[in-house]
Amino acid sequence: MPAVDTRGPVPGQWKLAGGALGAEATIAYLSPPLGAALAAADVIVPLAIAVVLLIAVLRGSTETCERVFRLLRWIANRPEPPAPQGPST
Repeated sequence: MPAVDTRGPVPGQWKLAGGALGAEATIAYLSPPLGAALAAADVIVPLAIAVVLLIAVLRGSTETCERVFRLLRWIANRPEPPAPQGPST
């Protein structure tokens, strides 16, 4: 069976991912409680934001709902919908 040469260059897409994962792994290795806190924050913060937005949509006023949906369109980089046509005279 031929040996696999692992000394070659790393493809570009893996360099970025390896650097980001390496930084978090280093923090987790040097300070396991800090690594656990960062991992929890990676999950808890987006969930908390999602819950706040969901509550604003379900329980908020019409103006609040419109602002939430404008924020979501802005985050997704989507254009604003066309304005409703007013009554023609």
